Amino acid sequence: MSSNPDNPATANTDWLDKHGLSDRQRLFVLAYLDTPNATQSAEKAGYRHGKTQGPRLLDNVGVRNAIKEGRAMIEQKLMLDAEGIARMWADIATADPNELTQHIHAPCRFCWGQGHEYQWKTEREFRETKARKVFDLFSDDDLREAEMAGTIEDPRIPDDAGGYGYRLTDDPNPDCPECSGLGIEVSRMSDTRKLKGGAKLLFDGGKISRLQMVAHFSVRFSEGSLTIHS
Repeated sequence: MSSNPDNPATANTDWLDKHGLSDRQRLFVLAYLDTPNATQSAEKAGYRHGKTQGPRLLDNVGVRNAIKEGRAMIEQKLMLDAEGIARMWADIATADPNELTQHIHAPCRFCWGQGHEYQWKTEREFRETKARKVFDLFSDDDLREAEMAGTIEDPRIPDDAGGYGYRLTDDPNPDCPECSGLGIEVSRMSDTRKLKGGAKLLFDGGKISRLQMVAHFSVRFSEGSLTIHS
């Protein structure tokens, strides 16, 4: 008879030794703890007349004591499992969603630019953007070189009048004429490798697209799951 590995009373049977039971009585106790039906348990233990032998076995003092102890072991494990689940839900209930995702208002490119002109992060960003635009607009090498050197002007080519130093981590400028102080919305996900505690329990993968970021929060236990879309 195979034992249930999730049942602490049947997974390890050394505890039965002290009850002085025969091999078939031990099998009966284990079967009864798994399925509390005297007839079926007696038949599983190898008794020929389970219908009569089952009730008789339940009258045996050693068998009764073994069943009592086995049930106590099962109840103890169930209590521990219930406490673990309660702790898990408590961790989830008190977890800070900001540990997983942040939705921030960052400055637009004109918020802190000189004269509220377009502000670049670095001089390199400006040079690379300008070069791409120049090469897109002009096929003649001399014109490209002149444009990059600044010897000719073309309103289609970006300039650095707004200066450098743009940072997403700054606050929007309330006096910005372009965004009216609202800035731009930026959503980001935390490094999931560094999540701990309740935040780690909450996270169950995610995806980022051009228009949205979806984080999946899931708690799995038994055969079910709870999923919340944020």
